[in-house]
Amino acid sequence: MIIDEITLIVSVSVILLTLILQLFNPFRRKARQLKHLNETTSDGVVPPLSLVVIAQGKPNALEENLPLFLQQQYNSDWQIIVVADKDDGATEDVLKRFNGAHNLYTTFLPSQSRYVSRKKMAVTLGVKAAKNNWVVLVDVDCKPLSVNWLSTLAQSMNGQTDIVMPYGQYPQDTKDFYRFERIHSWLYLERAARKRAYRTNTPCLAFKKDLFLSGGGYMGNLDQVFGEYEFIVNKFAKKGNTAVDLPTTSWIESPFFSKAYWDDQQVHTMEMKSMFRKSFCVNTLFKLDQFAKFFNIILLLAAIIYGIISTRYVISIVSLLLIFYIIFIRIRFARQALAAFCKTDDDDDDTVKGDSIASWKIIPFEWRLFYEKIRHKIQYLKADEIEFTTHKL
Repeated sequence: MIIDEITLIVSVSVILLTLILQLFNPFRRKARQLKHLNETTSDGVVPPLSLVVIAQGKPNALEENLPLFLQQQYNSDWQIIVVADKDDGATEDVLKRFNGAHNLYTTFLPSQSRYVSRKKMAVTLGVKAAKNNWVVLVDVDCKPLSVNWLSTLAQSMNGQTDIVMPYGQYPQDTKDFYRFERIHSWLYLERAARKRAYRTNTPCLAFKKDLFLSGGGYMGNLDQVFGEYEFIVNKFAKKGNTAVDLPTTSWIESPFFSKAYWDDQQVHTMEMKSMFRKSFCVNTLFKLDQFAKFFNIILLLAAIIYGIISTRYVISIVSLLLIFYIIFIRIRFARQALAAFCKTDDDDDDTVKGDSIASWKIIPFEWRLFYEKIRHKIQYLKADEIEFTTHKL
């Protein structure tokens, strides 16, 4: 084997570049246990709040999950406001069975509404009906994973925090890739929220009523089909006013309906991103991470081919070993990040079963993420603009 000056230069160069490119990895910037942006009170005092549950056309989910909301242990004044469609007999029947709940209230959305998102109208109606300034907004088909869910969220509600973003996991029987994608996306959103939040990917959000109403609510995007939670974060988040909750007691479980619905959400998110503010840094970071991943592999494959052609086999061996190193280190970084979302039942008395994904699936899933982005981008470019608005309804 030839070990000359060129061999040394090329080998050292690919080693250094590989080490540098590993910095561009969302899992290296691993998720840690929540550290509040501001210190919370040590006496356990939490503010009064209103829990707004959007229950349009989902009586079965309401019957299943409303007891979980009513069972919350909260050491302050709080209320539950269920927003449902007017003349929805099935939902009304469910609500009648909970008439005895002292803190349960109901408001109904009028049946007539054209060219506006009915769900956003329901959110606005629920927020206006809230008697407390802090509002926790959640879809009825979401499940709190702890009786201390509200209390944990409230620990971040203070004078300098206006928005609290909890993490939402998919059910454990959801296919691993979709749970992996949820975490991968959350890592970027969590990182952005530590400075200035960009959006959320969870159908649950806490925010201040006066912030929402004084800022015009959904004014400017009422005709968009999706984005009830995303637009609130993007419009009202400012530097330092958003807390990101990662303790398991603050988690919510949001349903995974189907692959088709997930695809639809991803495509609609691309449309929303075209309307979002503060998107440059998050999108640029994602693109840099993807570029680094692909460039690194292409570089090493090129070095392997060059080493074989030039009979400088040391270069090929070094490059091949670096490929194995990349696989090892990316899996290790991912396991460290995923650990923040995985807890065993023995960790504490009020733990939540988190997302556990086999190590061997991590690399294939990382590459599939890129494929799915390309596929959704093509779908987005082919879509008619009217598909993203209520004008087609």
